[in-house]
Amino acid sequence: MSALDRLIDRWREHAATLQAYGATAVAQAVERCCQDLENVRHEDGSVLLSLNEAARLSGYAPDTLGRMIRDGRLENHGRRNAPRVRLADLPLRVGHSPVGSTARHRPTVKRDGDVHDTIDHQDAA
Repeated sequence: MSALDRLIDRWREHAATLQAYGATAVAQAVERCCQDLENVRHEDGSVLLSLNEAARLSGYAPDTLGRMIRDGRLENHGRRNAPRVRLADLPLRVGHSPVGSTARHRPTVKRDGDVHDTIDHQDAA
């Protein structure tokens, strides 16, 4: 299960809790967000990455990802000596930010009600 799958599952649990406490509109909004994430996963998830590209996004070393493929924990969508990993299947190492170690994603709500992803850059010093 990918990090995105776990996030969607967690949000769906939150939506169920909200629904149980009568916050129907909020629960429906969270469920719509989950559906949007699933749609994006299906659209973008078919992108195939080399082990080096996958390593940059996941935080795992290319050799570790190769071992995951050999052990059957990660499916190889390429050839034996040229493995490829689906973006949707990519595991995310705990604490790793695919954007970089000096950036944090922070959702913000604009006046129009849309949620936008912003990045806070921190000084590396």
